[in-house]
Amino acid sequence: MSYQARVTSLEKFVLLQDTIPPIIYPIQKSQQGVIQSQENRIRFTVKDELSGIQKESQIRVFLNGNWKLFEYDPEEDYITVYLNGSTAQPRPLMLSVTDNVGNVTIKEYNVM
Repeated sequence: MSYQARVTSLEKFVLLQDTIPPIIYPIQKSQQGVIQSQENRIRFTVKDELSGIQKESQIRVFLNGNWKLFEYDPEEDYITVYLNGSTAQPRPLMLSVTDNVGNVTIKEYNVM
């Protein structure tokens, strides 16, 4: 693999390769492996230190295997997932986050 660049100044340059996937973790505490929602919502920190997460389309959320609408706050590095109603049984929630160079993190949680 080769790289080419045209340098027009005498500054220092660095070439980095981003192989580190994004970070996903719940903001709420979990009890016995189940994340308890607060006011029917759950927040997750999602961030990537190198290439970043530029668009909402790089984040996917599935609740019970079905796509779920969420809110993304790129300045604060978190997403909010709203849960419709409460149930006595934990539900599976899957998050997939892709950074700007294609590194992917997939996490699965049980939520109530």
